[in-house]
Amino acid sequence: MLRFRALGLLLSGVLLAISPVPGSAQTRGLESDAKALRIRQEITDSRFSPPAKEVMITTLGRGAFRLDTELDAEGAPGVSSIFRVDKDSFLILFHDTQQAAIQDREQLRVVAERRKALEKRLEERLAENPTSEDAAHARMLELRKKTARLEAEQHQEGKQVGRRFEKTSESGELLGYPWNKYRQVRDGLLVQELLVTPWADLGIGDEAALVFERLSRFAEDSLEIAGGVSRMENPYEPYLEIGGFPLVIRYFDPQGEPIMETRVVSIETVVGNGVFDNPGYPEEGIAEDLPELE
Repeated sequence: MLRFRALGLLLSGVLLAISPVPGSAQTRGLESDAKALRIRQEITDSRFSPPAKEVMITTLGRGAFRLDTELDAEGAPGVSSIFRVDKDSFLILFHDTQQAAIQDREQLRVVAERRKALEKRLEERLAENPTSEDAAHARMLELRKKTARLEAEQHQEGKQVGRRFEKTSESGELLGYPWNKYRQVRDGLLVQELLVTPWADLGIGDEAALVFERLSRFAEDSLEIAGGVSRMENPYEPYLEIGGFPLVIRYFDPQGEPIMETRVVSIETVVGNGVFDNPGYPEEGIAEDLPELE
């Protein structure tokens, strides 16, 4: 159902909303003729044979962000995740069913409370019948919680030691945009390389930087709301460190071999009219009508 598709995107890290700053320019409504950047990215995952390929499109406007995924052969998206600062929420469009889901902080809290109630019920069933199927689910849940807590502690330690990315002396140009190389190293192992073009060179400057700043703030809040069981790191935090948009992101395995790459293949300026709006799909919140526990 719609709400479960939206919740799945939420848990995968796609749906993270942000909160506006009172009095900020980003809280104004969008101008219908405002310009936006349409950035097409190709993802290649070399862990598969042949390598798996995927395309996604990011559109950045003043106080707005859109991510199109699950593109078909003609390039039409299956799912669009839209954030607008002036609405303080994410709008998720499911184009195949022509439905929309809204995600905000309050609904995230409702989902988290329902999850906690489910965990409690599973623990009770485990005590009642240790060999039941529910008991197996409860043990798996506990293992995931322990793993997530460990990862959260490691992430916090990483934040305490300082910047997670270091700028190298390497630079170049891609698609006419200058880039600087950044590296992420953990425990002496190369994790990521990013070829980053500054916001100013993209022509959207502080507007985009502030959108990602708010995204990062909300991501931290959402991890806290999740109660320490989320295995995600804040996906927007790096943007605060690198000061631009990554034209290329390379991921490496423990042996230092590249395993996945996300590469920008085109950037175009478009008119933002309608890009960040609901085309008319009926809307519901992701927390609406969640099933009651038995």
